[in-house]
Amino acid sequence: MKFLKALVVLMVVSLPFIYGYSTIKNGTWALAQKVTNLGQMPPEISESSGLEMADDANTFFTHSDHGNGAPVLYKIDHSGKLLKTYPISGASLVDWEDLTRDESGNLYIGDVGNNNGNRSKLKIYKTNVSNPGAAQTISFSYDSRDAVESKGKKGKGKAKTAKNFNSEAIFWHNGNLYLVTKASGGNGEAHLFQVSDSPGSHTAKLIGSKELGAKITSADISPSGDKLVLMSLGKLHIFNISGSDYFKGNAQTINLGNVGQTEGMVFTDNNNIVFCNESGQLFKYSF
Repeated sequence: MKFLKALVVLMVVSLPFIYGYSTIKNGTWALAQKVTNLGQMPPEISESSGLEMADDANTFFTHSDHGNGAPVLYKIDHSGKLLKTYPISGASLVDWEDLTRDESGNLYIGDVGNNNGNRSKLKIYKTNVSNPGAAQTISFSYDSRDAVESKGKKGKGKAKTAKNFNSEAIFWHNGNLYLVTKASGGNGEAHLFQVSDSPGSHTAKLIGSKELGAKITSADISPSGDKLVLMSLGKLHIFNISGSDYFKGNAQTINLGNVGQTEGMVFTDNNNIVFCNESGQLFKYSF
């Protein structure tokens, strides 16, 4: 009998870690509703880092980070099977980190990684989901007046640092592109910058900040436009959008369980998100 009781307790304690859990206001755990493993991308796609809906149902675009050096988009199905490869002319691959698209079928590739803080000019490539190929370039730099302050050694004083200008997450909404920084500063804040979606040279403007205590790797807005979801390592951070306030209130945090180093995500509808990890595994999260 003691053995059976111990087994039941072990199962109850283990369930949240097997299936994932969400943190709710009173600090208790609720099981995350269905994280499903969809499949595995082929080895040609090394370090999958971004994910976006393609032109056909149940198909997606993804890309490698900077590992193979080729500016290429891959079209996959919902199980990870490679359907087509698209070389992107007029583009280079320095540190591609995320994908997003607008309501007109334009696809945006974020060459925005800046881990070492030494890139002053970054790029977003604009092409089309129906026939990716030649890309237009959106060049931008972060407004130096918006340099984010972070604590110095041992918390004494503050210093402005370019490392806070490192983003791995972009999304499009209402005619503009938005970048969410990785939140690697001393206070763990994610910073939200806005930049034009038109080709040319632009300045990214700081429009919001939020302390999350997590390094953000991807972002997307629900088709209904009322939820912003940020992804970090094995977690989703969900904000209810109010007007132009993308960081309204506190985020609901969903722990996805043992899903690896999560890098890219996209809403497929208002109730489902498909996401990938660096190893090329595909998963679905259902609200």
